[in-house]
Amino acid sequence: MKKWFFGVSLILVTAGLVIVASGYYPVTREDQFTLASIHNVPLMNSTDGEYYVIEGTTTGMFIPTNATQSQIHFNPEQWKVSANLTKGDLIEAWIIQGLDWPYGTFEVDEYLPGGYGALYVGVNVTDPRGNFTFFTIVLGRPATDTPSATTPAVLTVFYINITKNQGGLDVSPFYVNTGEKSFYANVAGIAQFNGTYTFRVMYPFPARKYPVTSIEIIKHTSRNEYSTSYTLPTGIAISSAGLALSFVSIRKKHRPAHSREIQPKSQKQN
Repeated sequence: MKKWFFGVSLILVTAGLVIVASGYYPVTREDQFTLASIHNVPLMNSTDGEYYVIEGTTTGMFIPTNATQSQIHFNPEQWKVSANLTKGDLIEAWIIQGLDWPYGTFEVDEYLPGGYGALYVGVNVTDPRGNFTFFTIVLGRPATDTPSATTPAVLTVFYINITKNQGGLDVSPFYVNTGEKSFYANVAGIAQFNGTYTFRVMYPFPARKYPVTSIEIIKHTSRNEYSTSYTLPTGIAISSAGLALSFVSIRKKHRPAHSREIQPKSQKQN
């Protein structure tokens, strides 16, 4: 019985240690924080046109329905957003296209699949020194795509290039080289300086009426999370029970088997 108790105690101690160790297994979690954003939201629709404002302000732009490009005066504040960054911050720009960007004239681009037209959108990121990194986003739409009220056209991001980088962002983590072509996965990078960075979306080419719908500057962070830490109390309890059982089994004295001495019967003498 003593060996049986000791064997069970070893099993409990081992199982408890395994559970405790599992509680210290790190899992990397990615978090995203919005540092700055701008949203150009239509407040009013009418037969005469649409009015756009910067969210949280009264600054905006009215676009008549039949306006020509020369009649539209863009508000520069609708195309840029700024954020204070710390050296080492991993940031990314999330850009949502303007309402009329999927419609109108498109360019022919040799890197797009056949039957696709291209719309070019620049993003100029100015660092605290005044130097900039210039991204070119190439959006495409199938020529056979016929938009309607129920099936609007959709522009796909085919690739992103950088035409100039003066060192404000380290963009190397987002560089992709497939062997056939190279491009950048995102409008993103690692800040190389402390201070204000300004992200400005340039007017698309070929031209469109509406401004960019929204721009967000997202900061990416990573952290180690011990997702099974709730198992620690259980593991400690099981190991403690095993140690207690082993202590009892060791301290328990061996009890010899009880024996009775049989005395021979005396015989009566004649």
